[in-house]
Amino acid sequence: MSAIPDPLRYEFESLDSAKAAVRAFVMDCGESFIMSHADRTHYILACRDTICKFTIHISVLKGSKISVTRYTPHTCSPIIHQNFRSAHSVAYLLERNRSAVADNREIQPAQIQSNELLQFANSGVSYQQAWRVREALREEIEGDEIGGFRKFRGLIDLWREGDEKNHGILDTVDGQFYRCFIAPAATSAAFISCRPFIALDGCHTKARFRMTLLVACTLDGNNEILPLAWGVVPIEDSENWIWFLKHMKHAFQELDTKGTVIISDHDKGLLSAVQEVLPHVNHSYCSQHLADNVQKHYGFACRNLFWGAAYAYTEHGFQEGMKKVREENQEAYDYLNEISHTLWSQYSFPAPRYGHITSNIVESINSSWDEYRKLPVLRLFTSTWAKVMATMHLRRHRPHHSECITDYAKSILDANYQQA
Repeated sequence: MSAIPDPLRYEFESLDSAKAAVRAFVMDCGESFIMSHADRTHYILACRDTICKFTIHISVLKGSKISVTRYTPHTCSPIIHQNFRSAHSVAYLLERNRSAVADNREIQPAQIQSNELLQFANSGVSYQQAWRVREALREEIEGDEIGGFRKFRGLIDLWREGDEKNHGILDTVDGQFYRCFIAPAATSAAFISCRPFIALDGCHTKARFRMTLLVACTLDGNNEILPLAWGVVPIEDSENWIWFLKHMKHAFQELDTKGTVIISDHDKGLLSAVQEVLPHVNHSYCSQHLADNVQKHYGFACRNLFWGAAYAYTEHGFQEGMKKVREENQEAYDYLNEISHTLWSQYSFPAPRYGHITSNIVESINSSWDEYRKLPVLRLFTSTWAKVMATMHLRRHRPHHSECITDYAKSILDANYQQA
């Protein structure tokens, strides 16, 4: 019998915790075991090789003290310990991979296999077992995604209790979650002081249920991006955009007015949805998406020439830019002429777009919310809500240089004054 190792030399709170600690200790050493005896007061491990003298005894002593009372190390060949199934169990692998999954919830099972082999010399962990470890840890970190859908009604009610002007809508089909929309009361109040310029876009979530996140955002008086409303729908199509815009119109009473600009790509039913729900707004196509299409079908040179036409402030400048596109590629010229110039060109668009001819502001929100899009839908909503509320609080209470105008406007006036 040898001295009891330090990790096992203390009293345990329960027999179960002692069992778990002893099993983990043996496997951390790269060794194996079998249970040779277990009752209410004793738990004994032995080696799988009957010749080996390995043993660990756990005993319940007087006064309900639980400790390891005997330890004899392995005397067998290391080959005996190969492919020990308990060392490949999810319960054992969880703790060793918790930090890796917490750091990167998209970690591949193959990487978990590699970590086990290189860091712990634990070979034989199957791809399926590594996948189970990742999924178990993701559920532990992020919560039960399926169970989260059942909590949405309570979440909407909680938001409304906080402020009855919070606009939250939950649609169900046969009692099951279908889609959800939220427009905080704070963004509804802030929109009055924002520019009448709204960018719309949809992007995929990255959790187990690959749904679509629809986002609407604007620019505040400091030229900073402000998300106004967002929702999750099964797919991005005309029906779901109509549903989203109807609720947004209800939450933002000033939305469907002359002079308001909606900018978006022209795919997936957005054009018809805007025309049906918001007939008085000016709908603009995102020039970035048009440029991408031009490059995809007609080449990079046409893309560069397109920007010259798109940014032209006069009809003459626009025609000169389009002439260069035609000289480079007639088909690209025809493609751009098929799309009404009033939907994308700077010179003919009927309302101010405040220097923005792309929907990049909403693309920026999608990018900054990338980490949230990996979460279950319930966590996505609570995290984005907290993010927007924290942002608005910070902007409201940070020091300002003037009580009359925004810092952004003051910086422009100061710059003009210096140049005068």
